[in-house]
Amino acid sequence: MEVFLKLPNLVEIIQPAVDFVYRWAVENGLGEKEAEEFATAFDELITDVVLFAFEEKGEFSVFLKSSLSQLEVTVQELGEPFDPERHRYSVERFVREGNFDGAGFEIIRNLADDFIYIYKGRAGKEFRIIKYIKHRHITQMLPEEKLKAEPEKAVGYQISPVSEEDAEDIARLIYRSYGYTYPKEDMYYPDRIVKAVKEG
Repeated sequence: MEVFLKLPNLVEIIQPAVDFVYRWAVENGLGEKEAEEFATAFDELITDVVLFAFEEKGEFSVFLKSSLSQLEVTVQELGEPFDPERHRYSVERFVREGNFDGAGFEIIRNLADDFIYIYKGRAGKEFRIIKYIKHRHITQMLPEEKLKAEPEKAVGYQISPVSEEDAEDIARLIYRSYGYTYPKEDMYYPDRIVKAVKEG
């Protein structure tokens, strides 16, 4: 499932967008805790975009994509060039200078399973936040009494050579399985099956 949003870089758009991403994440397979982490990482990212990417009014795109194994939110914008590697958060720098530079991206890295930044030149910047869906083990999906229950006994069967008495049942079986599309037409005629059995 894919969702596309085009949003203005306005502070008042941040919370509704974050709420939407949280609900979408829950509906697409994340637990509440993981969805909260996913939405918080998205919150940090678009807050940076809204506050720092544009000198004037602008807009940015949000793409939400889900699969059986992961959720991904991609943010694309045409704001000022920026290299997150040059703005890594440093605890020492914060203690020494009170400088929070890079703290938002550090939070995203800690909350996401993967965080990807792609600079596209004239096509702007792209950020991807990925969160993997944790599936429960089969033993966690069944009640304990079902896990402890004895397996049903296998139905007995007997293998024996085909006899003339089986001819009509064989013709019916072929019809029920293939309709009238079975390539060997003789199998629809009980008398021809009897003849084949006699001839061995």
